[in-house]
Amino acid sequence: MEVPIRESRAPIINSFILFLFWTLLLLGIDQSNQLDRFPLEELLYGSTIAVMIWRYKYRDSFKALLACCYGVISGSLAAVILFGINPTAL
Repeated sequence: MEVPIRESRAPIINSFILFLFWTLLLLGIDQSNQLDRFPLEELLYGSTIAVMIWRYKYRDSFKALLACCYGVISGSLAAVILFGINPTAL
C-alpha cells in the first residue's frame, strides 16, 4: 500500500507510543491516588476513550484507532511487567 506524499506513517506510530506512556502514567496515578471527593481516575479513563474516538474521527482512519488501542494494551502489559500493577484489580 502506497502512502500519499503529504502523509506519513509517523503519526500512527506516535499515537501508539503516546498511548503506551499515557496508560503507564494513568495506571501509576490510579494506584497511588486515594482521592475520595474527586473522581480523577474516572475522568482520566473517560478522557482516554474520548481522545481515542476523536483520533478516529479526525484522521478518518481505522489504523489510527488501532494504534491507540494497541498503545493502551501495551501500556497495561508494560505496567504489569515493570511495576507489578494488576490493572484488573484497581
